[in-house]
Amino acid sequence: MTIDNNIYSINESLIPQKRIIIDTDSGIDDIISIIVSLKYDKSKLEAITVVEGNVSLKQGILNLCSLLDVNSLRDKKIPIYPGCDKPIIQNFNIEKPYSSFSNFHNMNSYSLHERNLITKHIQKEHAVLALIRMVTNEPNEFTIVCLGPLTNIALAIRLDPFFLSKVKNIIVMGGCLYAKGNSTRVTEYAFNFDPEAAHIVLTAAKQYSVDHPHKTQPKLTLVPWEVSVEQGLDWKFYDYLISTPPVNELTYLMKELNSIKELLFRKSHESIISRTISNVFHENKKNKQNNNKINNIIDNNEISTLTLFEDPLSVEDQIYTSNAVLQYQIDATKFIMSDLYTLVCALEPESIIKEYQDLDVDIELSGKYARGLTCIDWLGDGQKTLNARIILKVDKNIIKDILIQSFKQNKSLYLQKTPITSEPLITKLKSKL
Repeated sequence: MTIDNNIYSINESLIPQKRIIIDTDSGIDDIISIIVSLKYDKSKLEAITVVEGNVSLKQGILNLCSLLDVNSLRDKKIPIYPGCDKPIIQNFNIEKPYSSFSNFHNMNSYSLHERNLITKHIQKEHAVLALIRMVTNEPNEFTIVCLGPLTNIALAIRLDPFFLSKVKNIIVMGGCLYAKGNSTRVTEYAFNFDPEAAHIVLTAAKQYSVDHPHKTQPKLTLVPWEVSVEQGLDWKFYDYLISTPPVNELTYLMKELNSIKELLFRKSHESIISRTISNVFHENKKNKQNNNKINNIIDNNEISTLTLFEDPLSVEDQIYTSNAVLQYQIDATKFIMSDLYTLVCALEPESIIKEYQDLDVDIELSGKYARGLTCIDWLGDGQKTLNARIILKVDKNIIKDILIQSFKQNKSLYLQKTPITSEPLITKLKSKL
């Protein structure tokens, strides 16, 4: 650190970095998360392992090759290890997310790169064997961030019973807190895609807790689907991210990747909000109740998308409704980046995590509707087998801050400026316009 006229300059080489392995099914959110892991100064991405999930294993590898072929990332020497191409018990009936939109998760379909893709990153070693090798050679060094189904991790645990004890920690985007699913009615996609894999990982984490009762934190951290829904980002922030200078190759890439997501969700989001405000207004008018917040948004009883979104940051706090279904639909059609929330929980846990609870978690393996359901011991009967730290609430301003730093290369807005506490606290929304 150098000091010059009260200006502090920090040598980036002195910033402690988290050694990260990302296990991914290479969907849109995964790709954005990987970009952040490559650009953020506290992240040291050392390997990517690929698993079938949002896309096929082959397509997932192509997506990653497309990403690492972007000019500003071509100097990154990140090994890619192909992993499992099907669940442990294959379910031929499982539907890929947004299957009617064949290009939804396919990077190469956007024609971003017409040249031949660089395939030097692809390794011959299987992802499961690579994971075991890396954590065995350097125990307690790597944080594994799981952004897809847990098939690779489960098989690593089966092949090496001491795998969990060699990992620093595992952060998983997976499961549902309150059975508000994004894959089936009650399940999150990754857990639904391979529930047996999730069961193996959760069971191993439970055994680890039993074998290491002195440990103050479970080896496994879960970031459930509802967390990113409840703390989703406003679409106006997305506009800022892709449109406000400096606009570069990565912001263009983000725009291309999210074009179908924007088509699917943004208009639905605006329509639901307009309908909600209209209903609240007319209900208040009928009951002769005055709601200043709503009245401030509505001009002469006329609601339009333009009027509604003139001041999105204030609107965000004004439209909450007592109708739980409408509220979920509003939240679930925001600009949601579930995988990024998971990555940032690994990189900046002290800053982003606002509420959490260590709990006993399992998964349902049968049932017509409940297969893949996350089963949480809310009553605390399993106090001796707390196998997962469940993230309940995050600070989305930290997400904004890291996106700005990674894609706009601007300085921090929120990090280290707001005191953060981590307090323990006891559909697929398939919108098609």
